[in-house]
Amino acid sequence: TTTTFTITCRNGVGPDATKSTTVTVHASPVVTLTSSAYAITLGQSVALTWNSSVSSTCSAAWTSQTTRTGTQTGVYPTDPVSYYQISCTDPYGGVGTSPDVRIDVTIPTVTISADPARVVSGGDSDITWDSTNVTNCNVTGPGGFSYSTKNDTKKANNISVRSVYTISCTTAGSPVTDSAIVNVVPAFQEF
Repeated sequence: TTTTFTITCRNGVGPDATKSTTVTVHASPVVTLTSSAYAITLGQSVALTWNSSVSSTCSAAWTSQTTRTGTQTGVYPTDPVSYYQISCTDPYGGVGTSPDVRIDVTIPTVTISADPARVVSGGDSDITWDSTNVTNCNVTGPGGFSYSTKNDTKKANNISVRSVYTISCTTAGSPVTDSAIVNVVPAFQEF
């Protein structure tokens, strides 16, 4: 908006003195920010798109672009609830900041354990695994130990050497893995 301010001075003798000045107030930028997705699985990326209502230089930690409008691909949210915003500055110093964009991130989890984790040679151990927010799982270990369930308990038999049991699960994003180790301890011998 533009406003003109005028002052008039009279001294009662000579002509009036008048001075005017015009002030233009520039509205701060109105900035919008949107995401290509608002709910993802850890390891997936989103594209963030912004727009400023006036000519601006924009900046945010998640992009190196400074244009008035743009799209940043390959943004990988990592927190269970991730927030993004962008700020834009017009040529007159006005600053506008977008409302927060919230992205919910599903965190896949896997666990695997051995009970007992120490056996004498030839001993057995119960291998237990669990997973959440995954697509498919494979559990493997020595001696043909192999299963494809997301959660279960199976016995590993006749363990004679240090053995590693691993669960690996696919997700909508990055795969997740975990391992359990069974150590073999010497059997007690009398002399």
